[in-house]
Amino acid sequence: MSQAALEVIEKKVMSEYPRFVSMDLASIISSLLKLHYVPRQILNELNQLQNLSTFNKYACLTLLESMVQEGYDENAELYAKLFQQLQKSSANMNTKLVSRAINIVLKYKEIFKKEPVHTLA
Repeated sequence: MSQAALEVIEKKVMSEYPRFVSMDLASIISSLLKLHYVPRQILNELNQLQNLSTFNKYACLTLLESMVQEGYDENAELYAKLFQQLQKSSANMNTKLVSRAINIVLKYKEIFKKEPVHTLA
């Protein structure tokens, strides 16, 4: 997929942002990141939200995994919001989900060379 095609996808999502927020926005962003395209406009819009209450634990894990796998290092504040929402939405997590969360934290520490803003304990 070309850079221009990926930009068109991002613009489409941004033009209908309210509709996409209620859908699985984490999967859309994750897919774009896996195609090595950083949807900065969408990520910046997410970061401007007061909180990410529409994201459940699976959406948080999906988005965080994609961000760390691509080495996204442009917005530590968005990571903090996602970690916070993951903590709020994860009262019950099985071993597999906990393992995913720990791997995310370890990769985050590699990217930012510091402790995570929020602990997942």
